[in-house]
Amino acid sequence: MSEDRFDTAARVVTRAVFGGLGEAVLHDQKGWDPIVPADMHTSKLPPVAEDGTAQCTRCLTRMPFAQLDIANESYCCKPCGFKAAQVHAMMTAPSDLENHKIGRSWTGTLIGLSVVAAALGIVILLYFIPPG
Repeated sequence: MSEDRFDTAARVVTRAVFGGLGEAVLHDQKGWDPIVPADMHTSKLPPVAEDGTAQCTRCLTRMPFAQLDIANESYCCKPCGFKAAQVHAMMTAPSDLENHKIGRSWTGTLIGLSVVAAALGIVILLYFIPPG
């Protein structure tokens, strides 16, 4: 039996016995295939220097490229990025935090209550049913 036929037979048997779960466990998936745009080489990012450094566009500090983040069409160091995130969070946060409610669904509460009720029911049944 050739390798392809054996692989096909094994796939059919695992699908028949386990459904889709068997094939998902026993078969290697191809994985993520990125789509690279055709104009990716025309990036508007500033060039990196010969020594491997680039300049943060906010504070104008020159540092190794590995320590910089790409922000839109420029480079940003971590402290400047953190400051920008803080400013953005302050601008988008609700102004009245004391009266701001976080929505919760009843689904989790009902599931929790049903589990507790079932456990109590089992304990009560085991307590009142005589052994033997």
